This record gives sequence, structure tokens and C-alpha cells, in this order.
Amino acid sequence: FQGPAADSLPETCLEEGWSMPGDFCDGYEMVFEKANTFMASKGRLNDDRMLKVQKKDDLFLPGHFTVNERELLLGFPAEYVSAAVEDVFGACRKAFLDTLYFQHGARWMKNADVKYHHLSGEGYQFQIKPFPRCFDLLMNLPQTMKIPTYLTEEDYAKHLLGNSYSIPVVEHLLQPLTQIYASRVYPAYNYDFPWTKTTTTTTTAAAAAAAARARHKDETQ
Repeated sequence: FQGPAADSLPETCLEEGWSMPGDFCDGYEMVFEKANTFMASKGRLNDDRMLKVQKKDDLFLPGHFTVNERELLLGFPAEYVSAAVEDVFGACRKAFLDTLYFQHGARWMKNADVKYHHLSGEGYQFQIKPFPRCFDLLMNLPQTMKIPTYLTEEDYAKHLLGNSYSIPVVEHLLQPLTQIYASRVYPAYNYDFPWTKTTTTTTTAAAAAAAARARHKDETQ
């Protein structure tokens, strides 16, 4: 996306060491790359038509965009989605383990915070997937399809981002309306949200995520 609203995005949204394939095209001073839209369906979360590249010696190793990279690409603050998803999955894992080891036979969701109880009654389902010496919980999306779609914590965050919109693009589309309608401030709305404002060209997804974690730590102390 090219436009005034794109100034709110960092120079690069990729983690350190990664580039877009077009960056390695010889003979071109600048290559503009167009990525396909992030999708929300399980089979399209890691679409091979949307790849980043890391050069190792004479090899070009492909990779898919991480959750943090997708957040920055869409104009969200670092960990805006991933932190919330991590809280939900973490609370559910803890509730399940507490029930498994301390209250065997009880309904494990009752051990979770009351704000998560609705997940057991609105079409959400959880699947326990054992791994060697550990386990994980997979969440099923609330849907009308008969075949369940279970997602890991990472894939669930990618699913939510796939259903969202690019903030700079929405800003660009709505900006002309400010020339038609008068501005209004709603007193009951909280406008004080810490959106990330990037002023350096070296910001990466990893650096932005680290800054977000530091802010969260300061706020909780």
C-alpha cells in the first residue's frame, strides 16, 4: 500500500534476517511487491504464495509470515492480537491441568476465570492433542460446519488477523470523509490507546514485540 496513511508503518515489518523475494532480483533498483491478502481459513493460513526469504550462503530459504509480522503489516501494535490469544490459551491450559491433577473428574472450564466460561457454551470446542512429554489444547472455531476445525494458538491468532483489515488502507479510504463531515469527539470513548508510532527505519517485528512486552511489564508492576 502506498499513501499518506502508510507513513504509520515501519520501514520493514519482517524479523531480522528476512527479506522479500524481490529484494534479491538483480538489475532492478526497486521492486514493489504485492502480497496476497492474509486468509482466515485453516488451509490458507500459511499460503505458499506469500513467502519471505532468508539467504543462507548460496541458498534462499523460504518462510511464512509470523503473527508479529502480520500484526505490523496490517498496522496493528505489536502483540495486539497475539497477546490476547496467548492469555486465552494460557488460561485454558492452566484450568485443564489444574483439573487433571487436582480435581479429576470435574468440569475443567470451571477452573478458568469466569470471563472465559462463555467459550464452553458458544460453539467453541477444545481438543487435547498430546505430544511427547507435553500436551497442547486446540480450539475449534464457532461455526455451522459439521466438520470441526481445530487450531493451535499460533494459527488461531493468524485466523483472527486473516479476518481483520489493514489499518492504513482503512485510514486511506476514510480520510476523504473528514473533508465532508465535521469532526466530533465522543466523551465516553477512550482515545488514549498506545498505537505504535515508528520513527526509525530499523524497526522489525521482533523489536516491536519486545517493546510491547516491556510496556506490558511496566503497566503490570
